[in-house]
Amino acid sequence: MRSHVEGVPQASKSAPSAALATTIFLLGLSALCAWVGYFVLGRLGLVLGVLAVALLVGFSAGLSPELAMRMQRGVRLTPQRAPELHAAVARLSRRAGIAAPALYLVPTPTPNALSAGALGGRAALAVTSGLLELLSRDEYEAVIAHEIAHLRNRDTLLLRLAGSLLRTLQMLLRVATWVALIGLLGRMLPLSIAIGVIVLATVLPWVAAALHQALSRTREFAADETAVELTGSPEALASALQKLGRVERHWMTRALGVEDLPPWLRSHPATRERIERLRTHAGRAPPGRHRAA
Repeated sequence: MRSHVEGVPQASKSAPSAALATTIFLLGLSALCAWVGYFVLGRLGLVLGVLAVALLVGFSAGLSPELAMRMQRGVRLTPQRAPELHAAVARLSRRAGIAAPALYLVPTPTPNALSAGALGGRAALAVTSGLLELLSRDEYEAVIAHEIAHLRNRDTLLLRLAGSLLRTLQMLLRVATWVALIGLLGRMLPLSIAIGVIVLATVLPWVAAALHQALSRTREFAADETAVELTGSPEALASALQKLGRVERHWMTRALGVEDLPPWLRSHPATRERIERLRTHAGRAPPGRHRAA
């Protein structure tokens, strides 16, 4: 792995496959929404389904990152208030080849970082007070690099759109279920078609949700790789993930007495797997680390 002092790092190997998977998933969800609309209302439903998808894409793409941060109770940080954080965000954004996002602080002891992007390059990034207290400087910079990687790869925008399409599909399938039941009771639909629609309406949301979770995990791996390219320190991100993993144990892992949730229940890859991948990077990386001024 090559460290980058300035300039744009090469795209990670996972980025093309992640982008392709995202495109296929979004097109598939859009086609399913249009198909369900056609089943419910015929050609009119098809037109309405396509229109709904177009409006949803426009709304998701134009949603203000600042609004997303306000919803998280984020407080805008000025360079005077947080000079080190602003310097780190500016440096990592420059390496990633994107404009530096607006920086926010969320006053909560829960250690976390989040980002939000929109078309036109508008973006915002937030860290919690708990994150800054828990992690060292190198570690929280690695976490910030991970979020900047999401912004560069447009992950926040694409996954928000995928989630909106998934919720729309679930709503349309509920309507289709009622249409099938009414059609069956009124003898307007053959039994086989009505049962087929009901089965699809039951199974498809679970399949689509599982694919959405898998897609999110793929984007996380790609962001980890990009973060390593931006910082030159896989060990810093691995150490940060290890600390966060100890603090942020999901309630289900405690209730079930297991270390990690099953893959289909996770929006992120297992922490252990992410750390193993990062330490594989560390084994290939040259000793030392570059830090830009």
